[in-house]
Amino acid sequence: MSGIDWGTVPAWLSAVLTGGSLLLGFYILLRDRRKAEQADALKLICWRGLGNDGYTTHVLNASDRTVHNVTMHGMLRDGQKEPLFEGFPVAGTLRADEEKAVETPRRIGGTKVIPWAVSFTDSDGASWLRDLTTGRLHEYGRPRLFGKYARMNWRERRYKAHAIRELKRTY
Repeated sequence: MSGIDWGTVPAWLSAVLTGGSLLLGFYILLRDRRKAEQADALKLICWRGLGNDGYTTHVLNASDRTVHNVTMHGMLRDGQKEPLFEGFPVAGTLRADEEKAVETPRRIGGTKVIPWAVSFTDSDGASWLRDLTTGRLHEYGRPRLFGKYARMNWRERRYKAHAIRELKRTY
């Protein structure tokens, strides 16, 4: 009888399904871990307002844990191709339910200053960057290849990568 030996097909099918379920399990674990890591960082609320003499950037820690090294980064534009960044310290430590603000001038010399992002370190030691123009939260210095970062157009990706690289180099 010249039939197919079906003895190995169920074993192969079982191995493929087992491997797939393991990969799915690991993906779910990593996704839940990423959500837990972002939980405190998402509770840091940042906004900016326009005053008479310049901008006021407010930072409110709505989480139950403290955050450290809170800095507002202003984008300096003076007609150059690539923007420069200047850091304005907001707070060394921001406790739970505490709000701080920093005043920045509209111009430094002939250079226009635009509040761009707030960087901070959470209680677990992870560094984050909150973009004030879009409200998005980024892991500091590690842009993701998938997700929101991948959906940006190439100019926006290059600009964000340059900005984060400049911030890493500065601080």
